[in-house]
Amino acid sequence: MSRRQEPTQDATTTPRWISSIPMTITWIRIALVPLFVTIFYLPIPNSSILCLTIFLFASFSDYLDGYLARKWNCTSSFGSFLDPVADKLLVSIAFILLTARKGGILLPICTSLIVSREIFVSAWREWMTAIGKRESVSVGIWGKWKTTLQMAAISLSLLDMKYPIFGLSSGITCVVATILSIYSAWNYIHKATSSSTFVP
Repeated sequence: MSRRQEPTQDATTTPRWISSIPMTITWIRIALVPLFVTIFYLPIPNSSILCLTIFLFASFSDYLDGYLARKWNCTSSFGSFLDPVADKLLVSIAFILLTARKGGILLPICTSLIVSREIFVSAWREWMTAIGKRESVSVGIWGKWKTTLQMAAISLSLLDMKYPIFGLSSGITCVVATILSIYSAWNYIHKATSSSTFVP
């Protein structure tokens, strides 16, 4: 999640090794992506459950690194850049793998829309940064809910691979996550272009 909230303690009271922990957690989340892919394709029993365990751990780390960065006042520009990149890698690759494995029509549509949205918003955010309007596309409440629902949809889809009873709930969650993904992207664009100082 975003790390742009106000810090809660003085940076001079935070030892250097402690201040490096949030960034280390983010790097670990990125490192878990190839592990997730490898286990997903390994011909072993319960690979989907192992993948779910890895994914849940990575998802929790998304909350943990941001929380610790704010608590210890060790936010950074690079951390604010890397954190959403880690999220997008994890979510996009998980959706692509699930689409390739499960097939059907609903999941491929949701995946194509979600991945396209992530690429577009990343490009939009970089452009807004280039013209000095980065704050207009900072992560808001809709973006946070979008990420939460995307991760829930992936978790349920992984469960569905082992326990088909989760098929309906995973499908519904994917649709809701897709709708919210599109809405949050529109919200970023609307907020930026509605500014009186916006010049395309």
